[in-house]
Amino acid sequence: MLSEKYIPSAIFDRFKPGRRARATLTAVSFCLLTSLAQIAHAGTIQGRVLGQNGAPRAHARIDLSGPAQLTATSNASGQYRITAPGGTYRARISHQNRRHEEFVTIPASGRQAHDFRVSW
Repeated sequence: MLSEKYIPSAIFDRFKPGRRARATLTAVSFCLLTSLAQIAHAGTIQGRVLGQNGAPRAHARIDLSGPAQLTATSNASGQYRITAPGGTYRARISHQNRRHEEFVTIPASGRQAHDFRVSW
């Protein structure tokens, strides 16, 4: 940081960090650290969306709500992968006005295999 002897005092006093700047910096730092902590404790759930007959369901939308709100879409083979903070989530699987709901648990770290079996 530049010292006062190199900056005229009128300029230095005007841009000297005050309480509001320190409070803002503290809040931003807290948010950043909280986000990093969530990323550090993220796990992955992966699997397939399968129909009644075991056939893969392509392009099914998977909405998770819980500790975080996330959305994924199954690929042409019905496969999906979601990385999220660990916890229990409500999973809503939908495709062409058809819906399926169930609860899933994502581990705090590592991977969990889970296939969604829908009735359509």
